[in-house]
Amino acid sequence: MVSLPLRPLLASVVDYAGTFPPAGMSLKTAMAAYATYQKQPEHWLLGKYVLSVADLPAFIKELLPRVRLTMGLGKHPSVWPISLVLRDPRYISSSSLLRSLHFYTANSYLSIAALEISPQPRETLENIVSTVKAQVPQSVETFFEVPLTSVSQSSYQDSLRMLQAHRAMAKVRTGGLSPKDFPTVMQLAQFIATCEQLKLPFKETAGLHQPFYSQKRLPNGSWVNMHGFFNIAIATALTHYASLTAIDITHILQATSLEDFIPWFDDVLLTELWFDLCQLRKQFFRGFGSCSFQEPLASVIQLQRSQTTENATRMLKISNDISA
Repeated sequence: MVSLPLRPLLASVVDYAGTFPPAGMSLKTAMAAYATYQKQPEHWLLGKYVLSVADLPAFIKELLPRVRLTMGLGKHPSVWPISLVLRDPRYISSSSLLRSLHFYTANSYLSIAALEISPQPRETLENIVSTVKAQVPQSVETFFEVPLTSVSQSSYQDSLRMLQAHRAMAKVRTGGLSPKDFPTVMQLAQFIATCEQLKLPFKETAGLHQPFYSQKRLPNGSWVNMHGFFNIAIATALTHYASLTAIDITHILQATSLEDFIPWFDDVLLTELWFDLCQLRKQFFRGFGSCSFQEPLASVIQLQRSQTTENATRMLKISNDISA
């Protein structure tokens, strides 16, 4: 099996949402956790800090003393890339929010890089998208959440086409606290295929703490098939590279280990394509929101260790063959 460099594929893929359910941390605790993650060796996995718009003033108040302390020690403060979650899009016209959006897009320590809009009624969605896009700085990525599990395929595809026409981005929920919150493999595959046809970037949220497709137990005791962030990263990249069908994508989404991906490539071809695929992932699968960073981090570390062990075993075999 070929050894896959994980860093270029998964760079900045986890948007940390520690204050959101089910973690539900306090703002101060979640900020302390994010600051710790920024200093870890695997900080490259960490993406934006996900923040409710309502918490923005308290966030800035909490962050400023950290920045002053760092600068007082003669160090350059780490930049905090922020993804703001906005439940009521009417608030986008608030003068204070607009000032923040424009001021903090080019700040040295705080960068509002994205805006995430909660699901809106289909009949008003286009007007909302148009209003938001007209007022938000172009450098801020705007994601609009589109339901997958509660609407027809044609309905959400119409929404995706509209988002593409307005140069917005899509967001979908891949989990939650109930089995009904988890899209089926086919629903997710059709979504990825539609986004590829439209060349529409997207992000995902919830339920992606594990790298591969697996069955897990929810807090309420129910068992559910959970999607994997590695599956989605590979599926997105391959679909944009080779225009895979939804059926093809379902096979990738159901892979339960690295070995399951081998039928899609021989080792030489995969090695040659790997960095092209990584760029496609970054361009179109922008990342996923997670209330835990530790769980995705632990799984990536385990993947890296398993590949290191496998490489060592392979080199030992080669050495033994040469000696023989």
